Amino acid sequence: MYSYDKSMLDEIVNVMAEVLTVDTPYYMIERKQYPAELVRQRFREIDYGKLEAFLLEFTQRCDKISNVNAYLISVLFNAPATANMSLANMVRSDMYAE
Repeated sequence: MYSYDKSMLDEIVNVMAEVLTVDTPYYMIERKQYPAELVRQRFREIDYGKLEAFLLEFTQRCDKISNVNAYLISVLFNAPATANMSLANMVRSDMYAE
């Protein structure tokens, strides 16, 4: 993680800590309502590899994110389920790019 901006990592950790500690009944993620406990469970599944996959994908984004907090909660919620596919896609894309 040393190659990433410390302030960006701090923001990610702050969002994760907030989700894991703030008492709320649910989170809205991609216009769907999810129980807070499910969101917390997914966040607990995030490890170094899944966070690294998110950061690699994030650094390639060029579009504007209008609500960074909601975006982070959404992608971190999905990270445990999609990190391996995202990495495989990036590798294939890099290998076969013309």
